Amino acid sequence: MIYKLKFILIMCVVILNGCGTSLGTATRVDREFANVSDIDISTIMSIGGLRVQKSPDEKIYVTYYEYDHVKYNITENIHELEFKQYIHDDIVGSEDPLPVTVLLPYEFDGTLTSRMSAGDITVEDFIANTNDINITTNAGNINMINTSTLNNTILSVDVGSINLTDIIANKINLSVDVGNISGSIKGNRSNFNISSSVNIGNNSLGNAQGSPNSLDAKINIGNLDVTFRE
Repeated sequence: MIYKLKFILIMCVVILNGCGTSLGTATRVDREFANVSDIDISTIMSIGGLRVQKSPDEKIYVTYYEYDHVKYNITENIHELEFKQYIHDDIVGSEDPLPVTVLLPYEFDGTLTSRMSAGDITVEDFIANTNDINITTNAGNINMINTSTLNNTILSVDVGSINLTDIIANKINLSVDVGNISGSIKGNRSNFNISSSVNIGNNSLGNAQGSPNSLDAKINIGNLDVTFRE
């Protein structure tokens, strides 16, 4: 039976005595999940970032690291997985823990959604077989490397950059408020309807009429430099 997995990462600041506390010793934790249709990764805050890569089989794997002063609590039922992060208030900003890693199957048919208030997100060597990739972060960078989706790829950053390396998508929507969009898209420029705008900064992408794919890119303050590579 295929069910929906809702994957929520929440940072809770635990008030303890003392100051200048380090993370402490890292302990790796590996979890695996099967029969999953959708991934919804939501965060209030992530101080370690997120990596999404290809799974070696049909299961979904989640790897994270607990420290002396960074703990996680996972609650699972048939519909959702709640992933909470508890950190010592004094370690915030002192050092970065290792990122959470999610491995998704090669022919994953679900929707990958990630909403983070802070932290870098890297999606690498991943194929979304039928549905969408929808990733946003308030402060941080989105790095998408050798990734393809048959439907929509939606990437949004408030403060930070979007970096693309040979991505493939039929519909691409890129948005940055303050920061840059750069990198490469695999395909022929003539096959894309291109709509791009930069309020303050440089725009090397321009606009074009094509078919059947679409690329929308906009920046408020920053530079836009995206190329096509066959």
